[in-house]
Amino acid sequence: MASHPTTIAPGDHKAYMRYAVEQARLSPPSPSKFCVGAVLVDADKNEILSTGYSEELPRDRPGDPGSTHAEHCCFIKIADRYGIHDFDIAKVLPRNTVLYTTMEPCNERLSGNRTCVERILGLGDAIKTVYVGIREPDTFIKVNEGIKRLEDAGIKVVVLDDDPDLRALILDSIRNFSFRHKKKDSKDTTEAASISIGRTLSAGAERLSRASIIVDDGSADARGPLGLNLLHSPSEPLFDLVFVHGLGGGSRKTWSKTNSISHYWPREWLPKDPAFKNARIHSFGYDSDWTKGNNNCLNIHHIGKSLLGELSTSPHFAYSNTALILIGHSMGGLVIKNAYMLAQRENKALADRVRAMYFLGTPHRGSDSARLLKNILQVASSAPEYVTDLIRDSAVLQSINDEFRQYSATLELWSFYETQKLRVGGLSTLIVDPESATLGYREEKLMPMTADHRSICKFHDPSDQNYIIIRNSLASTLNKIATTDARARCWNRYAGSGR
Repeated sequence: MASHPTTIAPGDHKAYMRYAVEQARLSPPSPSKFCVGAVLVDADKNEILSTGYSEELPRDRPGDPGSTHAEHCCFIKIADRYGIHDFDIAKVLPRNTVLYTTMEPCNERLSGNRTCVERILGLGDAIKTVYVGIREPDTFIKVNEGIKRLEDAGIKVVVLDDDPDLRALILDSIRNFSFRHKKKDSKDTTEAASISIGRTLSAGAERLSRASIIVDDGSADARGPLGLNLLHSPSEPLFDLVFVHGLGGGSRKTWSKTNSISHYWPREWLPKDPAFKNARIHSFGYDSDWTKGNNNCLNIHHIGKSLLGELSTSPHFAYSNTALILIGHSMGGLVIKNAYMLAQRENKALADRVRAMYFLGTPHRGSDSARLLKNILQVASSAPEYVTDLIRDSAVLQSINDEFRQYSATLELWSFYETQKLRVGGLSTLIVDPESATLGYREEKLMPMTADHRSICKFHDPSDQNYIIIRNSLASTLNKIATTDARARCWNRYAGSGR
């Protein structure tokens, strides 16, 4: 059975819904569905029975054509556990079973497949209450009367729409679907589509629901979602790896050679590697579009605080004691440094779990390219604060470096720096030179890479030499942490025995 949070407080419906959001973020994108997550809970025992997300399980099951929705996946897992059909799980469900689903259960399906409402009603009174994150937008089905049908059948439905932060998380998770667009002419290699969902939402929440989609092969949002995103969760996690992108990047874009999902190596390659069998993997995204100029008031401090906030409230971090490894590309390295220093003051328990940091092309001392970028942007409007922060020897960077040195003694630090120039606008330059890309600490591990600033974190395939360098470094860190922790446990047992 999969490992689930064990310390969610009884009746903490929002915490369970956030866990359902984590499931939704695992859903593969599709042009014809929302990404939904669901959690089935024994309310009497406060125990998670099963979880599911859209298309988690194979489609076209015998006698049940079409794709699998999140709620259906929950039911199938229960059925498989007992060797019965999912139509018959009512006889094995606890008497006070409740369902959490990030979106209103479907009452109509374009495929003609059995709806989630019909599946719930087919279980009789087995499910007493359904907690819903948001009502279904009218993107695919004009009117979903799923909630009404459930209530008419005597099932209690509670819509958790009074928390704007939770609603924003749900919107961000369900929007992870992509649309295929025809190219306007041969020069168009990608198109941007703005998708508006949720007409019943407030204006502020609706703005959060618009996704900027870079369309390639219809496989996914190439930039990646904002916030903390769970990419892989093993049954017995011992480590949490968090990947943070840099300026102009994205939670998926930065770590992918192409828009193909097969190149998204933190999600597609690491989980299949035996050295990472106990590694839970996340990405973190923030708005790093510097072309917005003064419309974006974020700076490194704000982004670091946002990262710390998500780590502190995520069930995966709040209810476990895993070792944390933070990986940052470019400005993302400054973000993880800042988040770690904030944690030292605001969440010491979380800070103590951070064991290693990986910096890939991180401008610890800034970059001359940032000054050039700022000057260009100010011709039209003004530069975002984080661009100003990146200027070589800026006061912000000096402050971060001075404070970080005070807290970094216990960390394993890796700095990977580019040795090839990046061609931008007809010019070739080292975006972050080796002097700026290294901390200068005695215990710091330095790794020159045969790559430019962009390709230092993007790879053709697992045989790419640059990938092998980073993969082997990460594997050595995990092995060292596991060995150290095992020795500590042995010593504690020995000391506790009184010998």
